[in-house]
Amino acid sequence: MTTTVVSISVTLKPDDNWTVVTVRRQDNLPAHVKSSALGRGAVWSTEPQNKPPSYKCNISGTLRAVEFINDVWYLLAYSALYGAYRTRARDRAPRQNRYRLGWWTDKEIVQQSLPPPLPPTPPEPPQITQPPPLNPIPPPPPMSAINATTGGTSGAGGTPQNGGGLKGISPTPFTGDRSQSAQFKREMLRFIKLNSKHELIKEYYSRILYCLTLFRGQSVTMWVNEVEDVMERELTDTTNTLTKKSEELWKTFLDTFD
Repeated sequence: MTTTVVSISVTLKPDDNWTVVTVRRQDNLPAHVKSSALGRGAVWSTEPQNKPPSYKCNISGTLRAVEFINDVWYLLAYSALYGAYRTRARDRAPRQNRYRLGWWTDKEIVQQSLPPPLPPTPPEPPQITQPPPLNPIPPPPPMSAINATTGGTSGAGGTPQNGGGLKGISPTPFTGDRSQSAQFKREMLRFIKLNSKHELIKEYYSRILYCLTLFRGQSVTMWVNEVEDVMERELTDTTNTLTKKSEELWKTFLDTFD
């Protein structure tokens, strides 16, 4: 029986947002899926060396990375920040396309629609009843009792405090792990909302500088320096009206991180 290599399964983010894609590591798609015409469609490539190998397709005279995701071809864009390819819903290629990217045959579609065989049911392990301990260990006291006896480090109302009068707990630093980027951004924005009245956060310039301190590690150092340098150049450029209080600085910073 011939084994058909299926497409990569990826849950794309809604509202046409970027989604990181881990491309396949080797050329393992059937020829008719890669191409519907000789000399056209997708070709496996290991170039350039500083990016993961992937399928490439000639699009308007330029070789662009593509991947067969959820049984559909998608155009990819490489992100230096994440060190990986990304795609969006809008980058989906139709089944009938001018680039001659192929698709499954009708027979393969029927095979893939069949349910997989059920795995054998393992035997149930014998039930061993343990006698109760002679001296059971009592459960630990609740956290409220521990805080009451130790005094804790909470501020008024029990809210943990940061240095400089900032409320709450600072987000876990982002080290470049793309699987943690969405959670990090959520924690960062939550912390900003919590301290929206603080002088450090009210000014967009100082807010961005604070957020940049939350990026740690060699994999993000160059990106952090670039974001800071670009912001400084824009503020010193006398041809625009940007100031340290301009909200456009904050919007640009969030767009750059995305």
